[in-house]
Amino acid sequence: MDRQQIMDHILEALERPDYKPQPPAWFGRLAALEGASEREVREAVAQLEQRGGVVLTKRGRLQTPRQAGYVVGRFEGSGRGFGFVEGGGATLFVAARDRADALHGDLVLCRPTGEASGGRAAEGEVLRILERGPRQLLGTYAKEQGKGWFTPDEQRYGLDFAVLDNGGATPGDKVWFEVERWPKDRQPPAGAVREVLGPAGEFDVNYRGLLLSHGIVTEFPPAVLQRAQELEARGIPAQELEGRRDLRGLQTFTIDGAGAKDFDDALSLEALPEGGFVLGVHIADVAHYVREGDPIDVEARRRGTSVYFTDQVVPMLPEVLSNQLCSLQPGEDRLTRSCLMALDAQGNLTDYELVGSVIRSGARCIYGELNLLLEGGATAELAEKYRPVLETISTLSELCKKMTARRVQKGALTFEVIEPQIIVDPEGEPIDILAQPRGVTEHLVEECMLAANRVVAGHLQRHRLPGIYRVHAAPPPDKLADLKVALEGFGLTLAVREGKVAPEELQRICREIEGSPHEQAVLGLMIRAMSKAAYREKNLGHYGLAEEDYCHFTSPIRRYPDLIVHRVLSLAERGDGRAIARLAGRAGELATAAFACEERAVRAERDIEDMYKCRYMAKFLGETFEGVVTGVTGFGLFVTLKNTVEGLLHISALEDDDYAFDEQRRVLNGRRRGRSYRLGMPLSVTLVKSDPVSRRIDFILGGQGIANGARQAD
Repeated sequence: MDRQQIMDHILEALERPDYKPQPPAWFGRLAALEGASEREVREAVAQLEQRGGVVLTKRGRLQTPRQAGYVVGRFEGSGRGFGFVEGGGATLFVAARDRADALHGDLVLCRPTGEASGGRAAEGEVLRILERGPRQLLGTYAKEQGKGWFTPDEQRYGLDFAVLDNGGATPGDKVWFEVERWPKDRQPPAGAVREVLGPAGEFDVNYRGLLLSHGIVTEFPPAVLQRAQELEARGIPAQELEGRRDLRGLQTFTIDGAGAKDFDDALSLEALPEGGFVLGVHIADVAHYVREGDPIDVEARRRGTSVYFTDQVVPMLPEVLSNQLCSLQPGEDRLTRSCLMALDAQGNLTDYELVGSVIRSGARCIYGELNLLLEGGATAELAEKYRPVLETISTLSELCKKMTARRVQKGALTFEVIEPQIIVDPEGEPIDILAQPRGVTEHLVEECMLAANRVVAGHLQRHRLPGIYRVHAAPPPDKLADLKVALEGFGLTLAVREGKVAPEELQRICREIEGSPHEQAVLGLMIRAMSKAAYREKNLGHYGLAEEDYCHFTSPIRRYPDLIVHRVLSLAERGDGRAIARLAGRAGELATAAFACEERAVRAERDIEDMYKCRYMAKFLGETFEGVVTGVTGFGLFVTLKNTVEGLLHISALEDDDYAFDEQRRVLNGRRRGRSYRLGMPLSVTLVKSDPVSRRIDFILGGQGIANGARQAD
């Protein structure tokens, strides 16, 4: 029995309803731990204690932190000494004197020292630092009185690090810094400069710094580029078409954004003589070129996903593949894997085929142009450009609307969150930010991709093939309880029964808020209440899509899990049982790694988007804007403008009263005058800070502050 198994059994015993605090030796007598030595149990307990999984009481007995009333969580600094620790549904305020040398991002064990009152979080003290935060940080090098100092870009650290080796940096340089000594006995943390990026004020330097801080690698290793060049030189030999379904005579087309270069999916629609249709979703056969274990595969697995920024992309695959061999360019023969779905007139699936194929796309369609055509706003010139495919796409659009309606009836959730579109000039300078809702064509493509993903996942299940599934659990009960209270602030009711909510309830809320000023604020609350979608080797279903079977199949150019699914289908087609078994043994490891890569990419994309927004908004310092309160915290209000830019209105800028935070209802209430600020409230704000380096935007109240009058406290 290994140590992890011993620790698992100890934790299981601790969570039993009849458990009473016991000394460590007691656990060695458990039947589940028969055969484990006293030393092994003692070492397992010590490791659990170090990780914060258990605590030892003053009487030497074991409890979980929750049972002991403690909180385990990440210390979130304020930049002003104090901070907060959140975990297990509790939030503790930690004063500077009680942080025990904890830094922002450290995992800590906290003991409550007081109770919440007056809208303020309960106070607590850090008992132990369980795990230090990141060792490598991005920031600026400075020199003062002959000593070097490093200031992190992340302002929540609230202190400078002593520099033991400046790595050739000069004051004012943006640097990549590694912590070598943590703070102790009033000594500041210290470390060394590992890389000098350039002057801290330059936009490109900060851009590269963010990529580095998130572990996003832009250059491909020489072996990867060499293999890609070999594939390019080889092209598509005639023998590689053998055994493939020849669909080059079928009308196929791609639909992408105006600036897209990696066209990894194409569509087709054929009417059947007996009624109904065959919907074809044709995906670039990346697995044909990227074989398991070759240099491209190893690098793709490490990257996990392509990362998309405002005007740039860091691809998962070399451009020879992503933009050429595996890009379904019009008029070019391309190897694909096709999902051919027979549908009745209402869009119900009646049969399907998954085949290796070769296609020749007939048209490269653009979302914005098709939206104009389908919504009746196109010019004659645009109508002529799309004349060969317009009838097919119009028919497909109507079919997809029926498919969407059926999914919604089944319980699928459709949150129409507006995403920003940052417009840049030829030099990459942001010149506008548009809040662009999705059009009918974006919905059409999404519906087709969902259908193919669903069919492929079901195929894997029925044929007992391994794969990586996209799973999504139901919302956690504690988050639903918080959502219910928050929605009441908007006059909305949510029926939560036994910690569960029917999808129909969430759909009803979406209908009630559609078109209202607070629609995006409420959608934001609902999304935050949802569980995170993840990759797993087991098919656990997808709550948000109301699907029992779901995986990602449609983007192997930019997502490694899709490539794995393609590889499985190819191996099954060839009858390679040994390779399938080998892949099955690694599916869990691959799914976990892919999810970590996805999380990393999302954080990088968000940070760089925020940097561009700050760069753009810096032109408007001192100007006043209308916005909506989309976040309420103990330290202030988050206000979102019509162009999706979000900034902080700090509580210190609310000078007309002393405000207390009602955490449950997410409201700031004035103690003297009774004024309140809550989610969804329209607010007029003036921009006072927009810093691309810290990616921080600050507002103060503009004019009288409230566009439509402040609500009085209930």
